[in-house]
Amino acid sequence: MAKKIKKTEDIKQLLNQGLKDYVTEKGKKPFFIYQLVDYLQLAGLDFYDYYSSISELEQEVWKNYMSETIDRLFSEPVFQEYSGREKLLAFYFTWIEVLKEDESYTTKYAKKLNFLPGKGFLKGAKQVYLQFVNSVISQGKESGEIVNRVIISDQYDQAIWLQFLFLMKFWSTDASDDYEKTDAAIEKAVNATFDLFGRNPIDSIFDFGKFIVQNKNIKHFF
Repeated sequence: MAKKIKKTEDIKQLLNQGLKDYVTEKGKKPFFIYQLVDYLQLAGLDFYDYYSSISELEQEVWKNYMSETIDRLFSEPVFQEYSGREKLLAFYFTWIEVLKEDESYTTKYAKKLNFLPGKGFLKGAKQVYLQFVNSVISQGKESGEIVNRVIISDQYDQAIWLQFLFLMKFWSTDASDDYEKTDAAIEKAVNATFDLFGRNPIDSIFDFGKFIVQNKNIKHFF
């Protein structure tokens, strides 16, 4: 017997959860839309009133994971007091906790990740993530935690996106107790990133070289 659901948001929520359940139970996503509709006993439902494809539904599921993660972060008053490094660390730890709540579903997707510029299931999530990351980068630049470098600075967010993909893939294959290795990977990756983005010996060497070149008395040393 078909279920009767009236509100659009309720139907979208049902389709979101239904996709997770379908993938978890059958080990793969539905190839045809009617397979999901039939699975949910929603005979007569026009799927296209809500989504243009299964891919669009997938994207919303993952965008919701991302939004949920960021909502949890900002629900903690102390989060606003964090440095940029601490905010990114908090994000990753919270993100993994959100994914673990639907682990049977999320690991199936995470294991298939690659580092190619994709428009797949993370398309919507990426937009939300980069918005968050750019706010962290801006904060870091204002505080001096992150150095504003010509040209390179414009690619900071994309570098952190690759970091995100790496950590998500790492988590999906981590067999350690309570994902201890993932926790360690998160800490090392974020610390390495902020050490690289912050002022480091390379900047000092560059500044010194620039000073020498610009110094009018340099000719006296040759």
